[in-house]
Amino acid sequence: MKKNKAKIKVYSKDGVLNIKFMIHNIMLTEKEAKRKKLTQDYITHIILRVGKRILFDFTPSGYVSDSPLFKIKVKQGELKEDDLMELEWTTLLGYKGHYSKKIKNHVKP
Repeated sequence: MKKNKAKIKVYSKDGVLNIKFMIHNIMLTEKEAKRKKLTQDYITHIILRVGKRILFDFTPSGYVSDSPLFKIKVKQGELKEDDLMELEWTTLLGYKGHYSKKIKNHVKP
């Protein structure tokens, strides 16, 4: 099975920092796993933080779509350039993923 991967995109628009992130995972429920003859696996916990500040904390079930995409908005003044944004997740099989990215130039679309 492929390792879980993640992506984060950050951009600024009208003083609001828009954050999009995706975690690649097959998100198989027990029923789907039996049908496809694979091991059941899905993301059980997700945390997105900057420093000690938690921006997003979520506990999904196996019924979330494959490779879920999340979008959140934060006031731009609360986060600064060069802050380290960390995304951590855990799967049902015990895999602990980690992805981090520094907030760089905020691109205005």
